[in-house]
Amino acid sequence: SINQRRLWVSPYTFSANSSRFVAFNGGQFQLYDATSGQPAAAPGHTSSNFTHATFSDDDRYLITTNFNNQAFLWHLESKSPIAMTATHSQDVFHLAFNSNGTQLATSSGDGSARIWKVLDGQELAVCKHEATVWSVAFSRNDSRIVTGSDDGTARIFDARTGETHTPPMHHNGRVGYAEFSPDGQLVATASRDGTARLWDAATGEPASSPLKHESEVYYAKFSPDGQWLATTESGTGRFVSVWSTEDAQGGGPPFLRLDIGAAISSVAWSPDGKRLAVGESGGGISVWELPAGKRMHRSALDQSAVADLEFTPDGQRLLVAPSGMIAQILSASSGIPTIKGMRHKTSIQAARLSPDGRWVATGSQTNLRLWSAATGDAVTLPIPHASRINAIAWSPDGQTFATACSDRKARLWRMPIIPNAKPPPWLPDLAEVTVGRRVVDDVDQFLSPITLATKRDRILLTSAEGNREIDPYGTWLRWLLGE
Repeated sequence: SINQRRLWVSPYTFSANSSRFVAFNGGQFQLYDATSGQPAAAPGHTSSNFTHATFSDDDRYLITTNFNNQAFLWHLESKSPIAMTATHSQDVFHLAFNSNGTQLATSSGDGSARIWKVLDGQELAVCKHEATVWSVAFSRNDSRIVTGSDDGTARIFDARTGETHTPPMHHNGRVGYAEFSPDGQLVATASRDGTARLWDAATGEPASSPLKHESEVYYAKFSPDGQWLATTESGTGRFVSVWSTEDAQGGGPPFLRLDIGAAISSVAWSPDGKRLAVGESGGGISVWELPAGKRMHRSALDQSAVADLEFTPDGQRLLVAPSGMIAQILSASSGIPTIKGMRHKTSIQAARLSPDGRWVATGSQTNLRLWSAATGDAVTLPIPHASRINAIAWSPDGQTFATACSDRKARLWRMPIIPNAKPPPWLPDLAEVTVGRRVVDDVDQFLSPITLATKRDRILLTSAEGNREIDPYGTWLRWLLGE
């Protein structure tokens, strides 16, 4: 019974209707029936002793905090965390999931990258630099991570222990970006010293001479098959260089040098590696065919830098997130918008597609939002954040996504359950039945009782034809009309 255990109970841990309370025992919480004192559900777990808990007003959710300065939002019916935080001591700039979505790596201005357990937020490893860490990525087999830092190095760490796996890979300036090749054999780095480099991922030794550019290099991204490397210049630079990975290792020049005609802010490969999308600091987008190096089109959006670019999984469309307030999905072949714009009230900082291409997550100065990639419709209300969202990442299964924020936190969220059913055609009729009138050519017309009854019967007849188990609109309708 509850009296036979030593548990911590706070007066703030009773549900809103006082029917349940939560008690803590180390890294575990337990819900109890307030009348009988018996457990009301299976216990929930996290990685550290709890410090506080609060029920939501409807008693469906529980917010808990622990001694690791983490907060969790729990769905009480499923006992699964909906959201939790991973805390650094400075801004969080970048994040990445491992291949099975069980771990999250984050990079921060506190001079570290950290690896977290997705299930409960437990910190698994701390990987240290001497200055801000701008980028982080897992290796193909998840055993290592690679980081790029202001201390002029990229480093490979053991993902289990946080210990360095190879000697530091040195540049003469900030390493703002680093990633593994798709086969895990190489690392590409991009640096403010005006070079990109290839490195042996097993030893940390150079695998190429410095790949020289006319200005600072912001990105060095492998094509999906690893045969090509795209590097982008920053500042006054207006060129994207495309290198054969094999030739670059032999000291050869770039295979292509694409003149974008404007300063560059982002770049993305298509899934088949045959197209390269380039975002400009002035809001332009261009898509190039490879290996021909032919520009397919250029689209001008607003005047703000393109913060994020990503092809849909089928390569037919392109998610574009300028630093303005509207994210777009364009046809990759024509540059024409395929859905309505996804609008924030403040400037957009990051945007990513779910792995199946169905959803878009966008982050602004103040909010996270989820949208349908098919229509551009919002599928959630804005999710407030205390500060700017710097990056977004999805787990491979699309069930979890994470935000990296300037309030020193990374936040993990569970994807909400969104009905597959499309809004039914009778919704406008229902609106007329509910309010008893319609607006035609800006004229407000009241409907007669006979018209209302006819519409009501037609709505119920139409909705009854649907499958009640998968039609949430019909279920709601019958409840509303008392059927």
